[in-house]
Amino acid sequence: MGVNFGRLGFLASIGREEIHEVVNSLVSRSYVVDRRTLIHLDASSTLFGDVPYALNEFTIHKKDTSAMVKIHTYLNGEFLNTYWSDGLIVATPTGSTGYSLSCGGPIVFPEAGSFVITPVAPHNLNVRPIVVPDDHVISFEVEGRSDQFICTLDSRMEVIDNRVQLAVKKRRFFLSTCCGSTKAISCTPCVTNCFGASIPGTRGENNYTKAALPGVYTHVGHIRPPGRRM
Repeated sequence: MGVNFGRLGFLASIGREEIHEVVNSLVSRSYVVDRRTLIHLDASSTLFGDVPYALNEFTIHKKDTSAMVKIHTYLNGEFLNTYWSDGLIVATPTGSTGYSLSCGGPIVFPEAGSFVITPVAPHNLNVRPIVVPDDHVISFEVEGRSDQFICTLDSRMEVIDNRVQLAVKKRRFFLSTCCGSTKAISCTPCVTNCFGASIPGTRGENNYTKAALPGVYTHVGHIRPPGRRM
């Protein structure tokens, strides 16, 4: 169960003002369980021990101050693209509001059934993040001036040789989180806060959005024509 004391993130959908309500829901067993996709890493050498999976993202990244790397990427064995960049992120929907978002990736709802492939500082300006189905296997071959690069699963890191073969896929089991009540699970408020987090005075104003005309505000589902008082 995640309690949101910040502004962003899909995992902590419970606000601090809802803590007492959530505790009562746990006691009465009237809570809702939300299942989240995990990403699993297969490698030609043993990496990350007995826990080769992550909730948020898998990343490949150049080591230290070395030159950019070339990451040849394949979907189900079919060539997709060669990324000339500082690194590459494969994010789950839960992780799409983290590192991937800061690198220009999209926000993906947890029920979308997708992975996001996001390059880190790509050399080619026409290279953009791409959303792929999470039932695909994404494999990689890495080249670079350095013989080593960094591989991460969430906050865990391994320095590996560039001859190691890597592939990621959806894990066969899920992470279950408690949402605290029997009401329908919705990530829309989290997305609204993501859009408004950098604008002063918009935190928590989930029911209103600014329209195209200056000074005109509309309530979601009730559009006010210009010139008409609410």
